Amino acid sequence: MKQSSFLTVLAAAALVFCLILSPCSSARAAETGSTPYTDHGTLAVSGSFLTDSDGNAFQLKGVTVHGIASASTLTDSSVETLRDGWGMNALRVRPTEDERTVLASGEDASSLYGLLAQTASLCSRAGIYLIIDWYTADPWDAAAESSAATAFFSNAASAVSDYSGVLYEICGSSLPSWNDMRSFAPAIIDTIRTISPQAVVIAGIPGSIGAADLSLSQPIDRSNILYAVAVDASSEPESSIQKLTLASAGGMALIAAAFQPEQNPGADSVSNAWMDFFNQYSVGYIAGYLFTDDTDTGLLAQTASPLGWTDDDLTAAASWLLTYTRSQAQASGTGSAGFTPSAEAAQQMSYDLGSGLSAAVTETYGSYYGQPSCQYDFVLTNSGTADLSSWRIRVSWQNGDIALYDYWNCEAGGSDGSVVLASTGFNAVIPAGSSQSFGIVVTSAASPQLASVSLEAAN
Repeated sequence: MKQSSFLTVLAAAALVFCLILSPCSSARAAETGSTPYTDHGTLAVSGSFLTDSDGNAFQLKGVTVHGIASASTLTDSSVETLRDGWGMNALRVRPTEDERTVLASGEDASSLYGLLAQTASLCSRAGIYLIIDWYTADPWDAAAESSAATAFFSNAASAVSDYSGVLYEICGSSLPSWNDMRSFAPAIIDTIRTISPQAVVIAGIPGSIGAADLSLSQPIDRSNILYAVAVDASSEPESSIQKLTLASAGGMALIAAAFQPEQNPGADSVSNAWMDFFNQYSVGYIAGYLFTDDTDTGLLAQTASPLGWTDDDLTAAASWLLTYTRSQAQASGTGSAGFTPSAEAAQQMSYDLGSGLSAAVTETYGSYYGQPSCQYDFVLTNSGTADLSSWRIRVSWQNGDIALYDYWNCEAGGSDGSVVLASTGFNAVIPAGSSQSFGIVVTSAASPQLASVSLEAAN
C-alpha cells in the first residue's frame, strides 16, 4: 500500500472511532458488572504461571487484530461479543507492514499512537487485557531492530500509560537464535518498565518449540516474562506437547502467542490435544487473526463488520474453537476447562524443619482431568553453617487418597496421604546459605488439604 493511501485509511479509522464513541455506546460501556480485569486485576508472572492479583493462575485467551488502525474501528459491542460470547479476555494488536514502516522510520507517527490509546480505552471499558505486539523484520539487523523497537515501545507505553491491563509482546519467534533474543530483550524491557514498572512482557522463543530447553536453562535476565511459542497444529507433532509440558514443569511461564488449529479438526485431533494442554497447564493462547483475507486462518468471514457480528460470520477455525470451549465448559460445569484455580488465592506456607532448614511452600488449587488437585512449589533453604546433602522431606495431607500426578527437580513417590520428595543428582547438595526449588502436583477426590512438611533421614 502506498503511503498516501495508508494515511487515508488511518484518517478513516479515526473518524469511525469518533462515531462509535456516541453517548449511547459510552452509556453501554459504563454499565457495571464482572469483567476479566475487575475479577483478576493486575497480572504478574510467578514461577511457571501467569497469575492474577490474588496469586491465582490466570489463562490469557485472546485474538489478534492485524493493524492498529483496524483495532481502533472495533466497537464496545464487538469487544463485548469477544468477551461474553467467545470467552476471550485479551485483545492482541499487531501493526501491519505499512504501519510498521511508519513506526520504524522515525517519522511522525502520533496518529498511530493516538489510535493505540483509543484501543486501550476500548479494552479498559470492556475490562479485558490489551497485548501490544511488535514484530521484527527479515533479515535480522540487530542495531536497526533494537532502535526501532525501543522507540516504538517508549511511545506506545507512554500512549497507554493511563490504562491498566496492558501487556507488551516485544518480539515473536523470528530472531535467528536465542542468544540474539537474550541480547535484544533486556534494553527493550527496561524501556517499557521505565514507564510501566509492573508490566508483563512477552518474548518469543526463536525457531522451533525444541528451543524451549535452551530458553529454560538460559532465561532472559529480567523478571515477569512470558515465553511465547507459535503452534500450528497441522504440522506440530504431539511430541511437542510433552516438550512444553516439561518446560512448564521446570518453571517456564508459557503462552501460545499464535495458535493455528488444523482445518476441520475431529474430536481426537492434535488441535484438541493442544487445547487440552493449554487448559490443563493454564497456558494462555492467542487463537488467530480476527480479520484476514485468508479464510483458512481467519476467525471472521471477510464480509464481517468490525461494528459487530454473529455466529453466522464465523469461519471454520472460529467455529471449531467455540465448539471446543463451549463443550468443555458444559463438561466441567465451571465455564472453563482444564486447570482452573478456584477463587481461593494461592496459599503461601512456611515450615521450620530444624537444623537451620526451612521450607517455603506455595499451594495453588486447580483441576486436572476433572479431579480436584494442587500444585506445590517448594523452596528448601539451608540457613545453617554446614552443607546439606542427600535431603528427603515427607509431605502429608489430611486426604487419604492423594495421588502423585507430576513432579520436577526431585525424586518423588508415595501413596495414601503422604509423598516423599528426595534430592536428585544435580541438587543433592544445598550449600550453607543456599536454596533449592522443586515441585509436585497431586490429585484427590476432594481438594487436597496439606497437613505437614517434615525432614527425613536420607537413606
